[in-house]
Amino acid sequence: MKAIEVLRHEHVLVRRLLRCLGALTVEARILGSLDEEAATKLLSLFERFVDWSHQDKEELVLFPHLLARVDGEEAERLARVFDDHVQERRRLTAMYLHMDGACKGKPMSVDRFIANSLIYQRLQRRHVDAEETYVLHLAETILTPEDDRHMLHGFREIDRRLGNLLQLDEEIDDMCLRFDIEYVLNAAPQVPELIFS
Repeated sequence: MKAIEVLRHEHVLVRRLLRCLGALTVEARILGSLDEEAATKLLSLFERFVDWSHQDKEELVLFPHLLARVDGEEAERLARVFDDHVQERRRLTAMYLHMDGACKGKPMSVDRFIANSLIYQRLQRRHVDAEETYVLHLAETILTPEDDRHMLHGFREIDRRLGNLLQLDEEIDDMCLRFDIEYVLNAAPQVPELIFS
């Protein structure tokens, strides 16, 4: 299914962004402050690409198609997977709230930014893994070619809101270059464990 291939490709991009966030988080811990330009660009990418584009495709297009074909426990399990998006958005909002102070080197803001970043990374990794191993596999099993066509149409509508997708890809590449993150297909995000004093 082409729609599922789109989501799998986007998961690769999400993993790349998570690796960048991991590197930014380590850098903030080492330097005691946050690089304002990198943090602003990276959080914007998470907001525009992960939240507004990728997760909207899942919530507004994929999820309704799946729910139309399952019920009972399967529907509840799917709902739990998609409920992760709420927690992820809360952590992204918390990073934004502490970003200004962290960029100014305020220790409490740096610590709170880092703590929310680590939780966000863990939530996103777990969520992408659940989608790859459960949701997308289920979709390939129960959705029809007609569902695929409808989903691709829905994806295009969501992408139109964002405008220039090539520019978005270039921004992701630039961020990866900034943090020396190589392109590795299906690479699991590397999130270093940080020791908090």
